[in-house]
Amino acid sequence: MKILNPIVALALGVSLIFPIGTAAQSMSNEQTTPITVLEDGVPKKLKMRGADRFEIKWNYKAGQEYFSEVVDKATGTMYLLSADGVLHALNPSGQVKWHSDLGIDWADHLKLGKDGLLYAQNHNLYDFKDGEPALILAVDKAGKERWTMELPHMYPYGSTFDVSADGIMFMLTDRGVTAIDQEARLIWANDQAVTYKYDYYLSHDVVRLTWIESIQTLLV
Repeated sequence: MKILNPIVALALGVSLIFPIGTAAQSMSNEQTTPITVLEDGVPKKLKMRGADRFEIKWNYKAGQEYFSEVVDKATGTMYLLSADGVLHALNPSGQVKWHSDLGIDWADHLKLGKDGLLYAQNHNLYDFKDGEPALILAVDKAGKERWTMELPHMYPYGSTFDVSADGIMFMLTDRGVTAIDQEARLIWANDQAVTYKYDYYLSHDVVRLTWIESIQTLLV
């Protein structure tokens, strides 16, 4: 089942006035939300479980399908990357801070690196076999593009990407799990955890890379 929906950011408030027993029982209650999604091509309204304990504070629609979003925990700012390559920044009240057109089509993933930069990826999921490169764009929190990097051997589709506080990027390439600096120089590669295949699109068996800064360790 593939679900694609317009950019919709929801802020939910939780009421804690219910005793434990009542709250647990209310989780079976459902309420249709104003949000419409496409489920196998059929428009359907989202349903919220435990709806009597939540309320929608605000919502935001940009008229485009989107692939990825991140929230800056320090400021509460939400960043949304739409399919047309436009990056949207919203404050915690749902008001638009800025838009930035990154000039890429079918941007598929957004990451807030531990170095404070936003990283947008443009995938080569269907073109990897033909040697088409993937792109990584680094953007600051004001929406200004810092640099763009072409990586012909990267597998960028999905959430297999992270960035350390020093700006070291961890990703999947045809060499395996790989660390690359911001000059596109290879630091190390490890192929022990990765297998991949290419039918009509690229697939691999690693679904997430997470860099733990406090212990300088990459979880695969």
